[in-house]
Amino acid sequence: MKQPTTDATPAEVSCHVCHSEVPRAEAMTVEAQEYLYYFCGQGCYVRWSKGQDAPGSDSRRSHSRR
Repeated sequence: MKQPTTDATPAEVSCHVCHSEVPRAEAMTVEAQEYLYYFCGQGCYVRWSKGQDAPGSDSRRSHSRR
């Protein structure tokens, strides 16, 4: 007897910037090295691309030690 398969892909995803839940089919995506970022719209994507997704921080900045 076969076990029922479950779809591990969520129907909704969280916006990387504002954390609002949006339907996966409507979300904008950006693929990074090992991650897939979701955005609820153009405004959050632009905010992230300019490094303004958190006050005083740039999530895309390298964290290497000097």
